[in-house]
Amino acid sequence: MQISLQDFLVPTEVRHCQNFNCTNEKHLEEMENFYAELTSALLAAASSAIKPTGKNNEGKFNIPGWNSVVKSKHQIAKAAFRLWVNCNRPETGNIYRNMPETKKDFKYSLRQRRKKQNCLYDV
Repeated sequence: MQISLQDFLVPTEVRHCQNFNCTNEKHLEEMENFYAELTSALLAAASSAIKPTGKNNEGKFNIPGWNSVVKSKHQIAKAAFRLWVNCNRPETGNIYRNMPETKKDFKYSLRQRRKKQNCLYDV
């Protein structure tokens, strides 16, 4: 059973108490119960809205800002890294220089995508 915020009934003791430093046991108990119910509902809503990440979800998870452009840059960076590893991790040459450059290009495109996505949410 899911409860929305509008379904929450704020206890009378919580709504009508005017004393900021109230020590009334009944008021404090009602506030603690209300807080516990509210945080529980918020955590349940968050866990149902956010997909789990990591290996328990078969490696499938959402990364903010991910799109087809970022995905292709990531594949290029992974291929460059694998080539570098397969060539016994050279410390000089084109294979060595290509690996960090493709990684940097991938990271930059991901940052740009996230920045663009955040602008959409700020409107």
